[in-house]
Amino acid sequence: MTPCALTLYAFSTAFVQKTRPACCIMKFPISTIAINSAITVFSCVVSVAILEAAVRYTADVPLFAVEDWRTVNAQKSTARYDSRLGWVHRENVRADSTNAVNTIDHGIRRNTLDQVETIEKQAILAVGDSFTAGSEVEDNESWPAHLEALIGERVLNAGVGGFGVDQIILRAEQLIPVVQPKTVLVGVLAPDDVRRAQFSSYGAPKPYFLPQGDEFVLRNVPVPRVKAEKTPVSDAIRRSMARVYSFHMIFSRLAPQWWYTRANVSDDAVSHAAQTYEKVANNPIQVSCYLFSRLGAKLSATGARGLLVLQHGGWVQARQHERSYDADELIQCAAEAGFGVVDEFDSLRTIVEGSLTELQSHYVMHDNNSVYGHMSSKGNALVANLIAEALKNPTAPAVKVAEALPTPESDGLNRLTATNITSLAHTEAQVLDYKPIHDGAIVQRLVTTDYDGEHYGALAWSGTDAGAYTFSVYIRSDPDTSVRLQLHDDKGNGVIADYAADTELFDLLRIGNSRKLRFRSEKARNGWTRLSLGATLEGTNGTVLIQLSKGLGVTSFGSPSVTLDIQAPMVETGISPSPWCHPTTCKTSG
Repeated sequence: MTPCALTLYAFSTAFVQKTRPACCIMKFPISTIAINSAITVFSCVVSVAILEAAVRYTADVPLFAVEDWRTVNAQKSTARYDSRLGWVHRENVRADSTNAVNTIDHGIRRNTLDQVETIEKQAILAVGDSFTAGSEVEDNESWPAHLEALIGERVLNAGVGGFGVDQIILRAEQLIPVVQPKTVLVGVLAPDDVRRAQFSSYGAPKPYFLPQGDEFVLRNVPVPRVKAEKTPVSDAIRRSMARVYSFHMIFSRLAPQWWYTRANVSDDAVSHAAQTYEKVANNPIQVSCYLFSRLGAKLSATGARGLLVLQHGGWVQARQHERSYDADELIQCAAEAGFGVVDEFDSLRTIVEGSLTELQSHYVMHDNNSVYGHMSSKGNALVANLIAEALKNPTAPAVKVAEALPTPESDGLNRLTATNITSLAHTEAQVLDYKPIHDGAIVQRLVTTDYDGEHYGALAWSGTDAGAYTFSVYIRSDPDTSVRLQLHDDKGNGVIADYAADTELFDLLRIGNSRKLRFRSEKARNGWTRLSLGATLEGTNGTVLIQLSKGLGVTSFGSPSVTLDIQAPMVETGISPSPWCHPTTCKTSG
């Protein structure tokens, strides 16, 4: 029993004993359990009421207001629903709070605190995520605002928090007809914004792109709205609890995914409250490069210039990590698409090598300087200076682009030394006798052992020159079986792909200095699927592995058994799989 319950119980018991006639005590006995229960309920109600009044007073919330505070929270958001992008900033927002995002037409963030601002044609257009928008700083402290003050030219800040590269490029395409910019600055936080392009919902529903041949096709447009549905009793209880502001304060922090599920929002609001994250079967780096190429072609047609403004989280510099693979790939493909590249990485690395405290001054720090937030006004000023220098030279890229290894079309020559899976530790390989999908391709079955560990088979390959290599294999499995494919060279480089047969989702992992990671799945007849995995490698010999898994990336396990039928493995030079051929019978190179 709580202290308040004990106090109320003692008071009420004394009162009853004092005022109740003795005759009544014997004649009308009252259950002790019932009294205790009533007192407990009453004390809890009083305690919650006192807590609610205190919290509302502290938060400056009206004492008697009855609202679903989840809904109120969504309505106060600066974001609104957009059928093509998922969400954008509301137009013409004016707020008095610190670091508020104040906007003009089309949700463009203001660059000043009090001056009248309009959208000017032939201005510089900046698109990106919250690092471009300038979260956690005032309107005049974002890097677009610093850049405008520095160069004396109008810079329109169209950054939107939570955007992936797909939304960022679509945002640019949405505003180019309105602004007719002379320069477009595409802000990207790497690797976060690249990886968001692999999601159909990132906090809230969003557009995404799926491969179709050599192109990518836009999906999920119009973007589905998040609306309340007919809900079970548990959701009705949650809606009732949401009218108690103290409950809202507690659960929105401790259990936001549960708390905000199916929260009501108005027609123009967007709710990230449900916090749903759903992946799709695409390669986000390939999607990003495709979209940069598409935007580059549009800018070239209008005579406008494009700059990639690459940013990185503070923890990358604090721990002195290398620049991410996603950033390296984006720099390469953006340059190929005609973009100049501005990257803050080297400037911040120089700063942290001199002083960690100085690095921290470039970010908004949290939790006693242990968590790096968005860039501070000082950090945004640094980015603006880098961009200003790049704008002075209309031709030279601001970042040196590494020379790319050749990526030729596939030559159709199978470079495996043999096609029989070699049994390695904790692997069983059983040869089956039914007809394969290709003449001359034996069918093998990988079966897990009882050993609690990894289960895989391997094949060796031998090439001639460094460059692009592609590993392909046909698989057949139960719908819920997953597989891991690995392609390695003899210099410590490679790529790993995890693939789920039921959803066709996949994840790619870079090993060493491999580049241009690729993966594709294609349905074949009789329940077979052809998987292909590729990368640009520095070595000319290596190994491929086919590994059993029980989930996307779960490769260490024992019983129950998992089986996988495989056939027609092939390693060839080039960027895409050719029709299968046996190493001893297929055509020679050239």
